[in-house]
Amino acid sequence: MTSVFYNGVVCAERDSAACGIKMLKAGGNAVDAAVAAAIGESLCAPADNGFGGYGGSMIIYVPSEKKIHTVDYNTRAPKNITQTFYTDAHSLRNVPDDKRAEIEKYTETGWSLVGVPGTIKGLHHALNQWGTKSWKEVSEPAIDLIRNGLTINDTLSNLLNNNQEIIRRHKKISSILFPEGRIPQLGEKLLLPAFTEFAESLCRNTPDDFYNGAAASIITGYIQANNGILSSADFSDYRVQSKEPITVSFLEHDIFSVPPAAGGISVLQALILFEEYDKLKKINETEFISALYEIYDIIWKDRLKKAGDPTDSRTVTSGLLDRANARDALNKQKKQSHDLFRDNTPGTIHLSTCDKNGMMVALTQTKGGGFPHSINFIPELGLFLNHGLVLFDPVPDRPNSIAPGKQPLNNMSPVIIMKDQKPVYTLGAPGARKIISAVSQIILNLLVRGMKVDQAVNAPRMHYEAGNEIYLEENAPVKWQETLKSTGKKLLKIPAVGGPAHAIKFSSGEITGGTDYRLGGGKVAGY
Repeated sequence: MTSVFYNGVVCAERDSAACGIKMLKAGGNAVDAAVAAAIGESLCAPADNGFGGYGGSMIIYVPSEKKIHTVDYNTRAPKNITQTFYTDAHSLRNVPDDKRAEIEKYTETGWSLVGVPGTIKGLHHALNQWGTKSWKEVSEPAIDLIRNGLTINDTLSNLLNNNQEIIRRHKKISSILFPEGRIPQLGEKLLLPAFTEFAESLCRNTPDDFYNGAAASIITGYIQANNGILSSADFSDYRVQSKEPITVSFLEHDIFSVPPAAGGISVLQALILFEEYDKLKKINETEFISALYEIYDIIWKDRLKKAGDPTDSRTVTSGLLDRANARDALNKQKKQSHDLFRDNTPGTIHLSTCDKNGMMVALTQTKGGGFPHSINFIPELGLFLNHGLVLFDPVPDRPNSIAPGKQPLNNMSPVIIMKDQKPVYTLGAPGARKIISAVSQIILNLLVRGMKVDQAVNAPRMHYEAGNEIYLEENAPVKWQETLKSTGKKLLKIPAVGGPAHAIKFSSGEITGGTDYRLGGGKVAGY
């Protein structure tokens, strides 16, 4: 649904939107609201992200500076990691489904796949740089949500029910998630005493304790006791990066996103390809889906062969946003399936905020996979950890191959759109690799198809990775189905491509929020 406000808007999931709007009503800005909402998500959506999570990417427009900033707080590989060690640990992801014992063994012994959690330091960095509230002030609304127990919503209920077998195999976890041996019912309060105490301590003090104090010692001690390799030095040496945004001009708008190793470059490449495709073939509504198929075929071949941590000399992304290269790629288009490493584990959230001054934030963060992919648990803190290292390519000598201290390639693509040097939209979506499809199609819906924000985030989507399968939402037009079937690829109908996405429009003092229906939907909070 679409809602119009004049003082501020937070588009997020569950109760976290209320955490953000409390900051705006207390005189805070869009960064205060975004950090408060992100902390809310970290505490209330443990399967999707969290303080032990992989990390995230944030893009911020600061009106007083008339400048856009990005915050990169993604995970890094341990300094003592080796390519051989990672390949051995990771190989279990590729076994057939009938090799049940091996899959279960991987799930239970994934401590070697934990990357440095970046969420806490990233949120704290953004708050210190551009917020107006204290860490305690932005944390308190989220702490209030869990003090008396975490409310079991639809998403959490489904997670517990669908994964009860694996949860019950871990006594310390099941004793917390299944009190008295039973699965909590929808609407019931789930008490999390250890996690609440840890979160309250973090709220009272500073995030530095997580990386240099008792929490870091507990976490790394537990990891190494379980044959993992992340060390205290990895925690203490972790740094957030503020990078220049990447940008392209598209239909009289300037589109900004976060640089590699995140996914923004592929979203922007899709827009350039779309514009060049239109010059060649004049896209109309019936040909829209054909254009997406052609474009995604190109960007995924490029992404999985060329993209990775920009500090790796094998990463070659400088030409991906060049229009001459885009025209050349379209003219030479050859459709071949790739066999590169694939990872589509769930476990991500997105939120967008905007205040009355036009400050905008788009924030995407992830745990790097929920149950059953990541069940590494620190009982003393009630904290679930990420398995972020699965995002590396296990094959050596590629741009995204693992190396000590390196960032893995990820798909987070928060976006801010400007026109005439004024902020217009902030948007993004969760959804692993489907993030790139969702975000690029929302932008096209807004700027090409002329949709309003709620229409743009709710319109049917497709997803293609230059492989043998095309994913199409079940409510997509029949014409789209016919067109995609004609490609000869296997067409799979699914309920959702990415989502729930969130978008905000800022125009003439009016702030319009839109959130979609997918995967439980989101919430627009404003005043």
